Amino acid sequence: MDLYQLRTFVAAADARSFSRAARSLSLSQSAVSRQIEALEESFGLALFTRGGRSAELTEAGERLLAYAQNILRQASEAQEALRELRELEAGELVVGATTTPARYLVAPAMVHFADQHPKVTLRLVVGRADELANALFEGSVHLALISGPVVRPSLFLEPCMGDRLVLIAPRDHPLVGREGVEPRDLFGERLIVAPEGGCERAAVDEFIESHGLHQGLRMWELDDTETIKQAVGAGGGIAFISELAAQVEECGALIAPIKGPNLAIQRQFFLAYSKTHRQSPAALSFAALVRKLRTRSEVQMLRS
Repeated sequence: MDLYQLRTFVAAADARSFSRAARSLSLSQSAVSRQIEALEESFGLALFTRGGRSAELTEAGERLLAYAQNILRQASEAQEALRELRELEAGELVVGATTTPARYLVAPAMVHFADQHPKVTLRLVVGRADELANALFEGSVHLALISGPVVRPSLFLEPCMGDRLVLIAPRDHPLVGREGVEPRDLFGERLIVAPEGGCERAAVDEFIESHGLHQGLRMWELDDTETIKQAVGAGGGIAFISELAAQVEECGALIAPIKGPNLAIQRQFFLAYSKTHRQSPAALSFAALVRKLRTRSEVQMLRS
């Protein structure tokens, strides 16, 4: 018994005719008959009752049919799995990310992925969530990690890993080391923020709005997290940054956290991918890697 014989048997069973099976398989009717006879000889049982213009399954044939269909299905799945494995040995994977996931989550994940699949060409595209949503729709980016949800019917958004924005200050700031700092204690401070339009800025603006701090804070915009950390360390003010960024920095010699029960801003990272574009094996494999990163310590392990 081999797969070729089983395919012929299933075709004949479906068609209830050796001649129709022969046409569907592009074989001669005698070739189909020989394959069926070989199967019957190997089992010592008749699989069809031959008579008239149709070929009906015997009890043995009915029992074999279910097994044969399952075997052929599993063989097809095995071929597909191995084909996908071959495809992981070549090709290009373009991953998009908003700034914080790009630097502190996607970059170490890409290094890990490259070690596992060195022949896949990797490219990282950093942008705002709306820009990445457009790129996913167009197919120029295969999947993306974003810091906040975007409403696009063409995208799947899968919650990935939680994050917090924590408040940092110069190490000699009077609020550093003080217990139970509340949002109202921030009145009069200079808060360094990212430019408008990004996910982090939106989260900080929501915090300011919810605690009525609009009139009590002086705002200073800087381009990115690293620049903001440098400014804080130089005594320029206080800032909310991702806990991932704070852990990588370990708050440094010049920066320290301001701690309070109501100061951290909770948020979510999302894995985004298109509903209309087929995901390549490389994209599926990278998404599976990212899904495993449920905690900040797991992200740190990728760096070690």
